[in-house]
Amino acid sequence: MNILIIDDHELFSYSLKLVLEKHHSEYNAMTLSNTDKIEAILASNDIDIILLDINLQNESGLV
Repeated sequence: MNILIIDDHELFSYSLKLVLEKHHSEYNAMTLSNTDKIEAILASNDIDIILLDINLQNESGLV
């Protein structure tokens, strides 16, 4: 399962990635700190789940 984590707190998103991949070997997590590259990531990867912070630093995760 491919998971995309988008959060402006990089330590949190990296920690979540490590926990997911350690306890579930079938998970492959990627992290982004903003939504700038989301279209390129989605076009080149088969993402199953997106975990998106709705309160990003300079933008809203809801829009």
